[in-house]
Amino acid sequence: MDYQQFWEKKIIQWELDRYGEITNSTSIERIANRVSISLRFRIEYAEILLKPYLRGMKIIELGCGSGRLAEKLIDNGAKSYIGIDFATNAVEKANSRIERKGLNKKVRFVSSDVIQLSEFDGDIVFSLGLFDWLTPQQIGQIFKSTGSTHHMHSFSEKRVSVSQWIHRVYVHLSYGRHNNGYVPQYYRANYITCIAKKHLNFPLKIIRDRRLSFGAFVTTL
Repeated sequence: MDYQQFWEKKIIQWELDRYGEITNSTSIERIANRVSISLRFRIEYAEILLKPYLRGMKIIELGCGSGRLAEKLIDNGAKSYIGIDFATNAVEKANSRIERKGLNKKVRFVSSDVIQLSEFDGDIVFSLGLFDWLTPQQIGQIFKSTGSTHHMHSFSEKRVSVSQWIHRVYVHLSYGRHNNGYVPQYYRANYITCIAKKHLNFPLKIIRDRRLSFGAFVTTL
């Protein structure tokens, strides 16, 4: 399966649907949008969690899509922001937006596979939902490639819940059955922390909030 092609076809419309700018979505996507309050809260909560640590920091977002947090992080004091995603259409859209706003000296977007990067030149690396699409080995590679960098990543926590059951059904019907079962993964929090501890020297904590539904954050901040 061509994962890059999958995301280039999906990501821009997915962002429009999930963040409330519904256009010509299918019926199933409009239904999914109504139950995506947790995703809209996730991006708001990520900004809140990062804000106290941004002053003078170089920020890297992995799997950034069109980088909807970039401007806010700069406004809150970040020295620079780099967004990395292998969906070239999302990266092009993001760079065009940043150039129009005159922020291209502080913000840039790069089209690349985050797993192939040997190191990250930043103070804080974060991602929103990227881990859901990675194997444990790939998640380990993310942590291994960062040296003394701080981390914050959201992930879908494996739980027994109605909301997660609905999500499993939705992703299967929407695209899993058409793409060899390529759907998000759910991880237990202690599994994620065990992977991270092999490579990081900072204490780790898990942050949950009922408004995240079955989502959670793992962070060294």
